[in-house]
Amino acid sequence: MTVLNGSKVLIVEDDYFIAAELERFFTKLGAIVLGPASSIDHADAYVDEADAAILDVRLDGRLVFPLADKLAHRQIPFVFNTGQRDIAIPERFRYASYLSKPAAAKASAIPPMMISGMPDRRSPGE
Repeated sequence: MTVLNGSKVLIVEDDYFIAAELERFFTKLGAIVLGPASSIDHADAYVDEADAAILDVRLDGRLVFPLADKLAHRQIPFVFNTGQRDIAIPERFRYASYLSKPAAAKASAIPPMMISGMPDRRSPGE
């Protein structure tokens, strides 16, 4: 399945097993995975390359919202991924979808806005 057609998906996740599962899932969909990044500083290096992102809300005690601000400023679609119910997503991100952990990666869980907002990176004639 090549739903994402070479689009670059940034995975920001500090849990190795969840990051590996997300990486496998998006690779099977045809994406080029950036990361997985286990820290905000590591993820920052990929912001300019990303077509979309999956963001763990809390990375080693730090909230990911400054990174989400950078992505939003560049109009890069993203989804929050969290297993914590006590985290309030700021109002400025009310449009962003979120996934609850632990959830197996499924095509149906990818918000349509994330896919529709990404460029088609297939070669002409593909």
